[in-house]
Amino acid sequence: MPEKKFYSNWVALILGATVFLAYPLLTASQVAAETDTPAAQPNITFEEKVYSFGTVQKGDKVNHVFKFKNTGQALLKIKGVKTSCGCTVPKNFTKEIQPGEEGQIDVIFNSTNFLGAIHKTIYVNSNDPDEPKVSLALKGTVAADVVVQPPRNLFFGLIQKGQAATKSLVVKQTGSKELKVLRVEADLPFISAKIIPQPKGNRNYYKIEVTIPADAPEGLFRGKLKIYTNIKKYQVIEHTVMGTVRAKVVRPESQKNPVQ
Repeated sequence: MPEKKFYSNWVALILGATVFLAYPLLTASQVAAETDTPAAQPNITFEEKVYSFGTVQKGDKVNHVFKFKNTGQALLKIKGVKTSCGCTVPKNFTKEIQPGEEGQIDVIFNSTNFLGAIHKTIYVNSNDPDEPKVSLALKGTVAADVVVQPPRNLFFGLIQKGQAATKSLVVKQTGSKELKVLRVEADLPFISAKIIPQPKGNRNYYKIEVTIPADAPEGLFRGKLKIYTNIKKYQVIEHTVMGTVRAKVVRPESQKNPVQ
């Protein structure tokens, strides 16, 4: 009997120890399972990341709406929208989007100062942990029925006071309609511009001579030419004229003939 009782107590002790040791393991497994459960987070998903606007005429504005959806399980917050240049402006955008809901970013591209192939980038920052910064793009081609060469501005550089300087612009027709340059005006009184007659029958381009006179005031100048044409979309073309007029530096006689 004592042996049987001893045996029973021994078995009970082993079973108790087993349960005691197993309990922390079960608790640790439960904690691990709870820890492995991912926390809810937002997810920004765009319908398109690149918009091709095709070909537009110089001066046109391209308006586009980039649409997106919060495909995550938490509130999506748009922290900011920036662009690669001032020609592309995010006019409006949705700042907070609940799970399952949609938002949008309105963008305007101004083609006034561009010609040829265009690629502009829009950067969207959000609280999406997997993709906190998304790059969107507008691309296409800017064409013009009338172009001015050199483009953007006519740069005279440094002009010596007392000497006149002349440079030329060329206004070219690239569309189907015959071009006529009607007149040219300058907003600075000392800048003169005249249209040079072209050979008879040659109406696809015009040459314009721009002159800074010998008595132009000293200092930096920046003026605008207004070129008037017969083509409706290009009735007035503005072109910048810039440079610096500087007086000739005269050295004192003592510096010209230093004492030996």
